[in-house]
Amino acid sequence: MNKEPTTVERLGFDRDSRVVAIHADDVGMCQATVTAYRDLVNDGLLSSASVMVPCPWFRAIAELCRSGPELDMGLHLTLTSEWHSCRWAPLSPADEKSGLVDAEGYFPRTRQLLHASVQPGPARQEMQTQLRRARDAGIALTHIDSHMFTVFHSKLFDAYVELGMENGLCPVIAVRGDRPLEWDDPDEVETGRRVLEHARQRGLPTVDHVVFPNLVRGSEGLRKAKAIFEGLAPGLTHLMIHPAADTPEIRAITPQWPSRVAEYEVFMQAELREYVEASDVHVIGYRELSEVMNRFDHDRSDA
Repeated sequence: MNKEPTTVERLGFDRDSRVVAIHADDVGMCQATVTAYRDLVNDGLLSSASVMVPCPWFRAIAELCRSGPELDMGLHLTLTSEWHSCRWAPLSPADEKSGLVDAEGYFPRTRQLLHASVQPGPARQEMQTQLRRARDAGIALTHIDSHMFTVFHSKLFDAYVELGMENGLCPVIAVRGDRPLEWDDPDEVETGRRVLEHARQRGLPTVDHVVFPNLVRGSEGLRKAKAIFEGLAPGLTHLMIHPAADTPEIRAITPQWPSRVAEYEVFMQAELREYVEASDVHVIGYRELSEVMNRFDHDRSDA
């Protein structure tokens, strides 16, 4: 029996190839992410990123993208606001009944709080508004993904997939075994299996592995990054970094600032870029995955 082609095979690689998207999350969250993204695109090791439209520095990222339409920029759909001192709110009309805002008028702090109260209709409207705002700002989006994996829930997943397919954008779906990654509510596991199978039947590419580097600064961070690439498993890996320049702002926003600054500094090093280029790891962006999705959809419509 012939096996269905894997995502890496649909990309044109052998089944056992090691393929990785080196992806910057949370771009636009603050000014430090803008500096990091600009530098990594120009001189570092990065293949894709996604922008948080409701956040304060979205406009600066939009300006960068307008001047570089070849950039592989996705939409980091944002329905939560986790930090203490820097928070953001919905772009669409929303009240507490929608489940999209807390008592302070911001998005809920955790995905668990969101899932407990969110209403699918307002959530869908907010996702559509964020996509429209990004495109109206001149960003040539290549894909969509989800801040804190919030859309991996039965209330939100269908809207997420449809938003991607209706707009020709690959909805990033990372998997763990037989269900989407972070589909962690025990009562939701069987639903997760069903929606993953449905997504695959529709030709949506899926990510086999997700890696969070969580680096430290200096030579130890470089050593760990090299080890991560050396240890990548066959299949498609989403290597998720959260790069930020070292500024008073990022230090004030999150206690995680050391690892975010380390990821920026390590992935800026020519030594790491040259190491990956000399390896058998294939680096791709999400533009290629959206093309795979759209090609499948086109072939199916012609059948």
